[in-house]
Amino acid sequence: MKISVSIHHLTSYNTVMPLASSALFYALTMDDWERIAFYTVASESTFLGPPSGLCTLSLICRNVRDAVSIKSNSRLFARIFRFKFDCSAPTRRFSERWLTSRCLASELVKRFAALGRIRQRSSLRHDDLWTCYLMYVFCCWV
Repeated sequence: MKISVSIHHLTSYNTVMPLASSALFYALTMDDWERIAFYTVASESTFLGPPSGLCTLSLICRNVRDAVSIKSNSRLFARIFRFKFDCSAPTRRFSERWLTSRCLASELVKRFAALGRIRQRSSLRHDDLWTCYLMYVFCCWV
């Protein structure tokens, strides 16, 4: 299914999208939204830091929010984890049980939460330092 969007609707902020254009959001499948969400956060300018573009994308409508949420699409967050972090060392050291999409997605959330608390220097927990240590150990420089 090929979807085309009129340039007129993208250039003006004051126009309201017609009903036919808003129906495009509901016509896209979960795989399409996953691809859009991944390329929203997977660029050179957004490589460092958490995938904050997903928050903006999830504000489009309820259907999009459900398609890019970690609960319903852990595969997307695992793909983002593989993009942002080195996965070669954990792949060699852990069994397949620990490399599922759900485990990698929760590890992504855990790492960015720990790094955020360390950066703010508030409510630092012992687990945050352990998480950073493991990130350092699993980083393969060669």
